[in-house]
Amino acid sequence: MRHCPECGAGVRRDEAKFCEVCGFGLAFEDGSEEPVATVSEPPAPVTSEPPLPDQVTVRFIRPSPVLWWAVSGLSFAVFFPWLTGTARISNAMGVPLEFLWSRSAPTDGLPVGWVLLALVLLISIAAFVPILSAVRRLLGLLAVGIPIALTVQWIQALDQSGSADSWLSYIGVGAYVAFAAGAMVVLAPSHRGA
Repeated sequence: MRHCPECGAGVRRDEAKFCEVCGFGLAFEDGSEEPVATVSEPPAPVTSEPPLPDQVTVRFIRPSPVLWWAVSGLSFAVFFPWLTGTARISNAMGVPLEFLWSRSAPTDGLPVGWVLLALVLLISIAAFVPILSAVRRLLGLLAVGIPIALTVQWIQALDQSGSADSWLSYIGVGAYVAFAAGAMVVLAPSHRGA
């Protein structure tokens, strides 16, 4: 009886080419060896992902200059006069957000200016992420809608009061700048070319 040189197990059949316990290739009595059986690990699963490169290149998105002009204009519009021709001249921080949809004249509440500054922040963040281009454009539409809502409210208030004054004499430059800046946010390209 022969013994396996690898594991030492007894080989029952003299003509066996491999050890039945460990699979090691056995030599014959004449000294010749049969090809050694190799026990290999199963092949690695095939993935559809390419191997990672040695260096990872991060591309910095450079937002369009038009977009930065629009964001700057929107942030400055907060501090320009929004209401003129009234007893007091007020910027966006003095206009309550509720005034955009309520016919009553609220005097306190969240100012429109804080909403516009939040829009400026969100638009600035979305400018660096190309996939958020649609979100940026929706935020721009919201920025356009705020001065439009203010104008509609003033037109309705003037109609109810029977005043012969034009609404143009009551809407300040801040609302116009916010409208133009919001339109620029909507129409600006996502980023400039490399």
